[in-house]
Amino acid sequence: AYQEYLRGRHHWHNWSADSIRRAIGFFERALEHDPAFALAYAGLGNAFGALSYYGHIPPHEGFPRARAAALRALELDPNLSDAHVTLALERLFYGWDWPAAEAAIGKAVKLDPDSALAHTVRALIDVTCGRFDAALTGARRGRALDPLSPFTNMGPAWVLHFAGRHDETIHELLDVLALKPGLEEAGNVLITSYETLGRFEEALAVIARQRCWQL
Repeated sequence: AYQEYLRGRHHWHNWSADSIRRAIGFFERALEHDPAFALAYAGLGNAFGALSYYGHIPPHEGFPRARAAALRALELDPNLSDAHVTLALERLFYGWDWPAAEAAIGKAVKLDPDSALAHTVRALIDVTCGRFDAALTGARRGRALDPLSPFTNMGPAWVLHFAGRHDETIHELLDVLALKPGLEEAGNVLITSYETLGRFEEALAVIARQRCWQL
């Protein structure tokens, strides 16, 4: 079960629709081996949450599945940080309950202060609430804890983008693309930053080589 779980995490961290779907398959196989494996339920929650956020499955289908998987994980292990992360994301992007999102992510960080995922998600909550300085600190902390993850590497770029610091955003995104060439999430934010600064030829060059907002 643990080997299947690790395979699932590997594919989840590749951060594409296909890789996240593959991760779900591995997490489900882990549960076939051990139906009480809390980490696998937490992985399912993370995966369904990601697919829902990016529109790869309808949010009204995916986010409830993410929440259900996270709650099942917490029934089995109340101290599982990743499950609280999923609950935070579901409340932030689907439940529209920001106090509940903040409470869940606070638990996640407290339970595992070295969770790159928890720090990056807390940065997303902070930036949603307009706390840009705190968000940038958290995003950089998440990246430092997992410097090879496309998700954590996107953290500082997301914060800088929403803070309107587009020159710095571009610098961060070019670094992300050097680490993970072709990452559409990075390319899409890069397009927006170039357009905002009036650098239309550079924006067009990115649009020409990738799908725009995964369309």
